Amino acid sequence: MRTKHYRFGLIGFPVSYSLSPCIHKAALESVGLQGEYNLISTPPADFDRTLETLCQEGYCGFNVSLPYRVNITYMLPEVKELVTYSGAVSTVKILKKGVMVGYNTDVHGFASALPCDVCGKKAAVLGTGGAARAICLALIKMGISKIDVYSRDTQKASGLFMLMEARFNHVELQLCSYKDTDRLADVCILVNASPVGLKDYPHCASLLNNKDLKKLPPDAVVYDVIYNPTETELLRNAKKIGLKTQNGLDMLVRQAAKSFNIWTDKEPDIEHMKQAALNELAA
Repeated sequence: MRTKHYRFGLIGFPVSYSLSPCIHKAALESVGLQGEYNLISTPPADFDRTLETLCQEGYCGFNVSLPYRVNITYMLPEVKELVTYSGAVSTVKILKKGVMVGYNTDVHGFASALPCDVCGKKAAVLGTGGAARAICLALIKMGISKIDVYSRDTQKASGLFMLMEARFNHVELQLCSYKDTDRLADVCILVNASPVGLKDYPHCASLLNNKDLKKLPPDAVVYDVIYNPTETELLRNAKKIGLKTQNGLDMLVRQAAKSFNIWTDKEPDIEHMKQAALNELAA
């Protein structure tokens, strides 16, 4: 009998920073499967054609990165419940005849790596894209009572705000500009869910300066979903003033394990996957 060869990938623009190939290689090794995980840099003009190509080339599934996590939700014939609630897709499984099903594995990844108890407390989330949507949903599932969502374009961010407000009216949601940083004074966790700070990102290195960070309570956690670099300017500055920090590596690995399970029905070794990522970052 011929051994099955699994093909997975990541579509986004850019994707060169991603650790996903080494993480999924470790996942395959941990369960004794053969396969590959490819980075598929996809400019917006090529997005539709790339989806067709993945089906034609026998891919079992793929992950979705910025800037496509929201837009792809409107293109899939089937999406699972967490996609409906978050409005974002991070994982797609390709079934027979090329039928694609959308999942959100970022919700699980963030919730399972959450470094503090948020029940009944307030969070601040920077950004309004696909990652921000998943994080807001994860925080709500973990019992948060208030979320301030910060955006440089509050009009553009209204879609996320209306989605969350309509589905979760028991949570107090506030859409904020970056001039509203006095609201950080009672936040238990601040999450950067934007790409600002990402390796080779072309714009500013941090959305908040030291003066802003000092408005946080001394026991607040600053969490950056970015994992490359392992310490962004935001985390470095937060650490300097004594705040607890965490990067996005655990979230990445745990959402990857969830994706892998969706594609293969196998439970990979999470520690083996994380070590592979650490080795890659240290190389």
